[in-house]
Amino acid sequence: MERLKNLPCISENKKVIILNPENKRWVKMPVDLYNHYLNKAGGVNILCDYLNRKYRLFEKNNIELPVLKSVYFAVTGRCNLCCSFCTMNSSPVTSMENDLTLDEIRNIVLPKLEQLEPQKIVLTGGEPFVRADMIEIISMLNNYFDKNIITLQTNGLLINKADVAFLSDNIGAIEFSIENLFDNRNNLNKMKQIFELLKNKKTVISFSFVAHNATKRYLGKALELCDEFNAYFILRPLSMLGRAKDQHKSDTMQDEREVVLLYIEALKYIIKLRCFTKNICGLFLEQPVLRKKCGAFGNIVALQPDGTIYMCENLRKYRYELGNIRTDSVPQIKNAIKIKMSSRNFRQEFLIKPSVCQDCIVRFFCSGPCVAESVAFNDNSCRIRKWLLEFNVFYADAKKTLEENMRSLLLFLESKYHETYF
Repeated sequence: MERLKNLPCISENKKVIILNPENKRWVKMPVDLYNHYLNKAGGVNILCDYLNRKYRLFEKNNIELPVLKSVYFAVTGRCNLCCSFCTMNSSPVTSMENDLTLDEIRNIVLPKLEQLEPQKIVLTGGEPFVRADMIEIISMLNNYFDKNIITLQTNGLLINKADVAFLSDNIGAIEFSIENLFDNRNNLNKMKQIFELLKNKKTVISFSFVAHNATKRYLGKALELCDEFNAYFILRPLSMLGRAKDQHKSDTMQDEREVVLLYIEALKYIIKLRCFTKNICGLFLEQPVLRKKCGAFGNIVALQPDGTIYMCENLRKYRYELGNIRTDSVPQIKNAIKIKMSSRNFRQEFLIKPSVCQDCIVRFFCSGPCVAESVAFNDNSCRIRKWLLEFNVFYADAKKTLEENMRSLLLFLESKYHETYF
């Protein structure tokens, strides 16, 4: 009995979940079965022995060493566009004077990144292809890392057809921002040709769609585009960071109610268009994972165009700085990460969830609020994330089809919406 008492237990929809936050394992079972073992003589020990034998639920975790999962490498802050929501404040006139040079990337950056041993490298900006030497950078990167861990984030407008074969051979996945395509027919037609070539090359592509007052009307077209080119769909409600703080002060997408409606609308489009693919439905249906912390706490670093390293691409303040790749050695960078992770103040900031999270039914499956957005966080800020997790944890059925689960999710979200707002 003691073993079971030491682990959190949550219950909903006639299901019980027993979790071990330390080893990140969890088990779900019908509440009737759970109660059967609790009420049976010796049943608790039988249940615990079974759960440990089959799922290693009570197994002690080895000391968890920090793993660098992702490096976000902003090769430049300049962009060919000037999006009103850009978290980097990028534009066509952003200075490139202090950007890392090709020689610095070759002789300093890449050897140090190799020693940091990231599991994933994201090339981003600004717009990476503003750099005339971007193809050379990608080529050099492939001398150090397997292409499958390299992701490119781009608006794609500076990519030519002649670049497609090279990108397909040297990049594992490409994430295109598409919200600006639908009010410019020429750009849309050009990018469709690029998407078609990449699709034929079987390149993994994702379409990122930032939704705000001016773009949300294109949500259906964005989903149609994903379906046409077999792309993964990434829906990003407006984030009040960077330029958005000034240019979207009155945007309705700041209201969590509008974000919930956005997801409901997306579900309706998917059902109407019958886009029941894992690439699209994966935005809504995913295997829940136990989480303790924001990834920026030791699992992510953001390398800026001038070589400065931060804990996250959205935490570009001195407080979150880890050094500069131009001047600091790999041991110094690793030590800076270690110091941040052992700091009481940083542990408080990244590991202790707000009081509003303490009674949340899915708190063990959520990393908590984004630290960069935590100033504006309250109990209304994460309803859609909470409800999606709640559905995936307690209601999604692996025995059902994607269509059946998506229809069930729509009914679930509509019910939650009416319970909350009416």
